[in-house]
Amino acid sequence: MLFTSGSTGEPKGVVNSHFTWAHYSITAGLEIADIRPGEIFAHGAPLTHFTQIFVMPTFLRGGVNVLLPGLDVDVLLKTIEKERVTATAVVPTIVYLLLDHPGRTSFDLSSLHTMIYAGSPIAPERLREALDTFGPIFVQTYAGTEPGYVSCLRKEDHRVDTEQGVRRLASAGRPIPYVKVTIQNEKDQPLPVGEPGEICSRQLGQMLTYVDPARNAEALRDGWVHTGDIGFLDSGGFLYIVDRKKDMVVSGGFNVFPRQVEDVLLTHPAVAQAAVVGVPHEKWGETVLAVVVAKPSETVQEGDLIAHVKRELGSVPAPKSIVFWDSLPVNPAGKVDKKAIRAPYWAGRSREIG
Repeated sequence: MLFTSGSTGEPKGVVNSHFTWAHYSITAGLEIADIRPGEIFAHGAPLTHFTQIFVMPTFLRGGVNVLLPGLDVDVLLKTIEKERVTATAVVPTIVYLLLDHPGRTSFDLSSLHTMIYAGSPIAPERLREALDTFGPIFVQTYAGTEPGYVSCLRKEDHRVDTEQGVRRLASAGRPIPYVKVTIQNEKDQPLPVGEPGEICSRQLGQMLTYVDPARNAEALRDGWVHTGDIGFLDSGGFLYIVDRKKDMVVSGGFNVFPRQVEDVLLTHPAVAQAAVVGVPHEKWGETVLAVVVAKPSETVQEGDLIAHVKRELGSVPAPKSIVFWDSLPVNPAGKVDKKAIRAPYWAGRSREIG
């Protein structure tokens, strides 16, 4: 029994069988990480989150699993150097913190040949920065407690030498072997290529049931796991995640997807991290708020960032207000905790999306 991270609600208990777990952990783990003989794998995220998938494949290849005490960038850097770590798995937040770490270049990271990132979308602009900094070592995977591992953007897919390659840095890759993916509308009907809808998957490694079976209809219908994520497929079979359905902001009848706004904010040279949420508004129902963390030694004004988003996306998705924080709150899995950001604004109110 596994529990979801609770990033959009309370954690839910999910039941797997020995077969589904074995298929999920061994076939997906080997396929995604391409574990080599003698791998030294540092787990830079809790085993209760997603890096558990790589434990058994590492042992099967005669490797070593190095467990780190929490999401600590300094510890990760020291461990890579000391243990000559060859592979690791982290959340995008850690990638950002590594990029902005003032002492990063004083550590010997030459042994590292694979860095897997998962758990939440990564901003394409910051991913390009990471490729420039660390080289072609990155692998992205898209997964969930209910569907299992769904897709993978492999090292060779992280290309910046073609326009198509740059565009696909914003994707979650293609479905891994033995996984079927479809995009469905609100009536559970499949949608054509390029049209956004709910991401649904089917595979041998998916959940059997929730501990509370009354919840099953939320996610399990006709053999498909409904992920609660909005996305689309391109003509090459690459999957793009637009946003979480429950994170969508509905302002004056218009749907605003926070990830699109966050990605634009992160193209600004002074922005290290950004989180966008909907906050209550008497006239529009909700309005867009951005929480921004500036890069070290950088300053930027609220008006400049709002204008920056307006130029790219127009006035409706642009934040109506921006607050600057020293860091973003994260949950135990390392995901940005948008519930915590929204909480003081929605105290005493109810929020229903989708």
